[in-house]
Amino acid sequence: MLERMASVPNESFPDTWQPTIGAPVTVYTGGDAQKWRVSHIKQGIGTSITIKYEYSEMIVDKSWFRFDTNMGSLVL
Repeated sequence: MLERMASVPNESFPDTWQPTIGAPVTVYTGGDAQKWRVSHIKQGIGTSITIKYEYSEMIVDKSWFRFDTNMGSLVL
């Protein structure tokens, strides 16, 4: 799994990047890719983003997201 993740080119977002509700996010869990969606954005000292997949929900800081240039989507 680490080799696969290391082979994915990614880049951090510039400070001007603003997340949007409904944006797709690919989450890799044990080598399997799941397609989550941004469902809520809370701005404060940092920006926390809530993503959902089926009946699961996860709150993550904006800085954890990367953009996969091969897939054209956010990756966590």
